[in-house]
Amino acid sequence: MITNLNNLIKDIEVSNLPKTKIEISGITNDSRKVKPGSVFIAISGYQNDGKKFIDEAVNKGASVIIADQVNQKIKIPVIEVKNIRKAMSKISANYYDNPSKKMCVIGITGTNGKTTSSFILNSIINSSNNKSALVGTLGVLNDEKIINTNLTTPDSIELQNILNKFVKDKIEFSILEVSSHALSLNRVDDIEFDMGVFTNISHDHLDFHGSMKNYIHSKSKLFSKLKNNGFSIINKDDKEWKTIERCTNSKVITFSVNNSADIKFVDWEMSLDGIKGIVKTNNDIINVDSSLTGYFNLENILTAIACATSLNIPKKSIEKGIKKLVKIPGRAEKIKLNNGSMVIIDYAHTPDAYKKLFISIKEMISNNSRLGVLFGCGGGRDVEKRSIMASYVEEFSDMIFVTPDNPRFESQSKINENIKSGFKKNNHIFFNDRKIGIYEAINWLKPNDILLIIGKGTENYQIVRNEKKYHSDLDSVNEFIFKGTKNEN
Repeated sequence: MITNLNNLIKDIEVSNLPKTKIEISGITNDSRKVKPGSVFIAISGYQNDGKKFIDEAVNKGASVIIADQVNQKIKIPVIEVKNIRKAMSKISANYYDNPSKKMCVIGITGTNGKTTSSFILNSIINSSNNKSALVGTLGVLNDEKIINTNLTTPDSIELQNILNKFVKDKIEFSILEVSSHALSLNRVDDIEFDMGVFTNISHDHLDFHGSMKNYIHSKSKLFSKLKNNGFSIINKDDKEWKTIERCTNSKVITFSVNNSADIKFVDWEMSLDGIKGIVKTNNDIINVDSSLTGYFNLENILTAIACATSLNIPKKSIEKGIKKLVKIPGRAEKIKLNNGSMVIIDYAHTPDAYKKLFISIKEMISNNSRLGVLFGCGGGRDVEKRSIMASYVEEFSDMIFVTPDNPRFESQSKINENIKSGFKKNNHIFFNDRKIGIYEAINWLKPNDILLIIGKGTENYQIVRNEKKYHSDLDSVNEFIFKGTKNEN
């Protein structure tokens, strides 16, 4: 796309605006991606300062530098702005011609459930012969193809580019997982949301936000920016639902498993094979037949139904879409073993997600079945939740296998100390290698036992210092199964 500089910085307060007309052929905040005619946006990040790469951008042919403040002599025009992240959001929307205005955009935020709710809703919309696509933790899902992204909510340049591609693909509904980081760092400032969805909120990301109050405030920003004729879909089972409701002028639709609400389960039953039930809406009855399982998925199904009914999706399409979605990668993904035991891989990585997962599994397995749990805690992240998560694991499991889970720059022994402080019993083993831990955990299984491998989901790496080393929980399990089969022959 080619535009001129004046169009690019429209509605942004700037200093040092060049008097000559400048044609722009691209925008980027990554100096490695600069091409002749690009605008380089120098972001001061948490790990790198973009201003350090200005010379590299100039040498690669950048035509303009945009930054909050530059104290060096540069041979190309430099435009200064007050808030570089806000400016980047507006510049990205301007460059891609505001694609969010050309479709219905649904933003889903919350500590847990964003990905699963998004996948269910996407399946429902596509089952109604409308075109839907989503952006989230697993990447970009368009036409059943997943393209990986590095963040739950990409930066504003990448996000506006993705939405622009959706417009070209004639996508009518875009579903975005909106993280608290994205809301705090202005990544979605210039996305025009038609619907905001609140799944729940619990202890997470306090290393970034500092307090639960700040964390809740960041989530609420999505609802304060909705259109007056838009919809706020709110989980009435979460204690902060009123806080979210007070933030919006849009129409509020509530859903609940346990309380009176606009969208509610009136009957349900659950097994390891899935969920069957009846959901009452304001105008109809929805029959649910889902392969997904776990108490938390009752909420996720209701989330998607509440969104779908607000979008006037027909009942038959809602039922079809729910039934059609057999599994979500890395979300309670079940693998049956030859000896009659089962491995379940899940992305759960917060205390609340742990507790809900364990309660659900415990309620569904027989009294003579044992539950093993393999988990770890990320380095350089919220230290407080480590002992809490460990205590939940111990409360519900018969055997515990503690392994690394993205230690980053923190020593694994220090992480293990924090985890161990949450244990009171002696039914745990620590491993320095996650793959070896998975092998030992599977060897522990007897017929009818269940092993939960939690924390990484579909991630195919371990982050050690600043290096990503290959590791996949799913591949490790399948490799064990394959070796076991070979040995049997």
